[in-house]
Amino acid sequence: MGFTLAALRHSLVLNPNNLRAAEELAILLVMLRRSEEGISIMRQSAADNPVSVRSQRMLANVLYRSRHFDEAIAQCHRVLEL
Repeated sequence: MGFTLAALRHSLVLNPNNLRAAEELAILLVMLRRSEEGISIMRQSAADNPVSVRSQRMLANVLYRSRHFDEAIAQCHRVLEL
């Protein structure tokens, strides 16, 4: 789907627990070379949903796509523990 940054941000304002919007926004930001912003969004989502395998996995995905390989590996281990 073709979401815009503004639409995804607005979706998170309306529902801060919208995991899909957080995922899409984080991935879009990484693709736009705004990795630190995308990582920050996924870190917050993962912190808000500490037992959600999906949110923890997406954090690992965003870290990997951002070339934060050591952090991505550590996050993958946390996902496996869940």
